[in-house]
Amino acid sequence: MSTEQINGIDWFYEVRGKGDPVVFLHGWGADSRVWRQQASFFSERYQVILIDLPGHGQTPWQEISIDGIASSLLELLRKVCVSPVSLVGSSLGGVLALKVFAQGPEFIRSLTLTGSQPRFLKCDDYPYGLSEHQIVRLAGHLERNYEKAIDQFFVSLFTREERQSLLFRWLRRFKRSEGFPQKEAMLSIFVQLKDLDARPVLKNVHVPFQLINGDADLVCQAGVERVFLKDIPGAKIELYEGCGHFPFLIQAHRFNVSLKKFLESLST
Repeated sequence: MSTEQINGIDWFYEVRGKGDPVVFLHGWGADSRVWRQQASFFSERYQVILIDLPGHGQTPWQEISIDGIASSLLELLRKVCVSPVSLVGSSLGGVLALKVFAQGPEFIRSLTLTGSQPRFLKCDDYPYGLSEHQIVRLAGHLERNYEKAIDQFFVSLFTREERQSLLFRWLRRFKRSEGFPQKEAMLSIFVQLKDLDARPVLKNVHVPFQLINGDADLVCQAGVERVFLKDIPGAKIELYEGCGHFPFLIQAHRFNVSLKKFLESLST
């Protein structure tokens, strides 16, 4: 476990294993521990890099834009890794992976997004995200009762069937026991999500690309895969039936096997 100061922020990261570097980027409201099942699985063959985003986990918050986070991530990866990396991003982490690619495409070997999309706010030509009303309402809940709003939002990311599982109960207890991200970070990033749009990046993606989403995800709704297929030739798309926002948690083995096959294909 290490820290690296970049742009005034002490970035916390962890490196496990040896081999080609694979970087895991968590989403809004999580931290790098969410990738535990992947870190254990992939560190036997790859150099796994886990990073806490600002205000999450052990990386402190300092006011910074999403583009600033992406540029800092790229600088961090260039210091930590001696060769181009494969980026794996969940939700917001997937958008950050696209942003990192846009700023340093020569240092990115492949992209894998899960529970993610290039834009989170619905608009006339993008029907797959959250409505502005939903975003404004959630922002209000975060201001009034932060911990309750975070817990309720977390629950909403799973399907009814997933919420009945022992795994979900463990995940919810774990999240509550490990504390919450910094409120200032959550609100600042959340406000920025309204204007975030990484769709222009997709047309420039020339590295192997993989999307693994759940077809019952209420945030990244089924159909968004068409956006990626339209702009990224050869994109590999997998939709997990009946799965919500976290395929890599709920169907970890299936996800790990799929990602392993994708990473192995980079060497052939």
